[in-house]
Formats: sequence, structure tokens, C-alpha cells
Amino acid sequence: MNNALTVIWSNPHLRYGGLLIVTLEIGKIWFPSYKEQLDGTCKLVQYYLIAIAATTTPPTETKK
Repeated sequence: MNNALTVIWSNPHLRYGGLLIVTLEIGKIWFPSYKEQLDGTCKLVQYYLIAIAATTTPPTETKK
């Protein structure tokens, strides 16, 4: 049985995109004057991740 986090972590597009969103959210706290630009970038990354997640197939399960 595949765990959703395992699927996300095994796909580099989803893994690095997720880390980028976390970084952008932290950046909003550290750099409040750039919040508007960071919000726009975060939305763009989220759209990219939705497109990638829609075309991602889970890894095949191996029987032992």
C-alpha cells in the first residue's frame, strides 16, 4: 500500500515544488515588504504542482 507522502516524495517535481512553497511562505514572514510578489510566485508554483500532480502516476507496488 502506497502512502501519499511516499508518492509525493518520490516525484522530484512535487518534492521540490512543495519545498519551494514552504520557502515562499517563510519568506512572507521574513520579508513582509515582498509579500505581494511572494504570493504571486506561490500561486504560480501551486498551478504548476496541480498540473504535475494531475499527470503523475503512483509508483508500482512490488510484492514480496
